[in-house]
Amino acid sequence: MEVGEVLQVYDNNKRFPAWGFGQKVNYGPVSHCFNLSGNDDNCEVEGVQGIMDAYKNALHNVTLQGPTLFGQVINKAIDIAAQSLSTNPTKYFVLLIIMDGVLTNLQETQLSGPLICPSQLF
Repeated sequence: MEVGEVLQVYDNNKRFPAWGFGQKVNYGPVSHCFNLSGNDDNCEVEGVQGIMDAYKNALHNVTLQGPTLFGQVINKAIDIAAQSLSTNPTKYFVLLIIMDGVLTNLQETQLSGPLICPSQLF
């Protein structure tokens, strides 16, 4: 929580996109990028406490399941950053991923492009 408290000082509206990964929906496939807010149309939450509340709420309302893959979350963050940078090139973005386990395929995450692609936004 302390990292978030430091980062939110630099955000003027204190609204943050918050996503989860590894959500099992009934008998469907595992979702590797879902809005923690519970609102399909808006992924933002209010402040660091909003992130914590959304995470706690998700833990009670979804079934978490592996594998742990970050690619879709990283790509979603890249899309938001690219869209925002097109109107304000002086912005910067921080993607903080919090997990409680092991990343299933680190090599795929590193080499598939999501971590390299953001540097191409500049």
